[in-house]
Amino acid sequence: MFLKLVHEKGMAIRTATFVLLAVVLAAASAMAQTIATSTLTGKVIANGVPLAGVRVTAKSPSLQGPRGTVTDANGAYLLPFLPPGDYVVSFEMEKMQTREERLTLTGDMTGTVTVELELAAVVGEIVVTAERAMTAPIEATSVSATFDQELIKVLPVGRTFEAVTLLAPGVNAAPNENIIISGAMSYDSLYLVNGMIVNENLRGQPHDLYIEDAIEETTVFSGGISAKYGHFTGGVVNMLTKSGSNEYHGSFRTTLRNESWTDPTPLT
Repeated sequence: MFLKLVHEKGMAIRTATFVLLAVVLAAASAMAQTIATSTLTGKVIANGVPLAGVRVTAKSPSLQGPRGTVTDANGAYLLPFLPPGDYVVSFEMEKMQTREERLTLTGDMTGTVTVELELAAVVGEIVVTAERAMTAPIEATSVSATFDQELIKVLPVGRTFEAVTLLAPGVNAAPNENIIISGAMSYDSLYLVNGMIVNENLRGQPHDLYIEDAIEETTVFSGGISAKYGHFTGGVVNMLTKSGSNEYHGSFRTTLRNESWTDPTPLT
């Protein structure tokens, strides 16, 4: 009987440990997704009055299907958790002209698009068209620079965290291959991969925990950074990996090695 009780107690402890571990991993995954994705928001108006019930649809090669919502009583809409990429956003409502806007969202960005809809043309009426009003600029509260993979491929630079980060303004190289952002100490910046911290504990520099071909874009924040990150006084560097979509892509990479190319000479 005593052995049976000890065995059951041990099983209960192991079960509780596994449950706690699963909860921690789920919370970490949710936090990473929240930090790495972007948000699209704005308002729809007609003659200066908020327009409710407008269907807002976002389409992008980065999505596995269109994402949509409807404006509320204040004419406002919100599309959260969007992966970085190029988007076409359409605004549709019965008896109103359909409007489309194009924009690019980068990692952890809030894009704001406010549009004004006009009444649809009536058959038989003479319609006078004018130049379309420009879309309100996307609001940005932070100072940042984003480098996508296509740009890094054609530049004569490395694809490491350090090489890409040094392309951003306000970033300088320090001794021992350290990086200084916005004049702070080299160990006071935050490095993320998909929102997860990858700083090493000794000098605060990033670990090489990624495959270069899997990187979609790198964003370097050097000013006006959201306090939600924490753990920094310099800057924040967030590297995002590619996400799935309905389009198939692939890459092939090979390396040629020869020990004679790097053999030291008697002098060295």
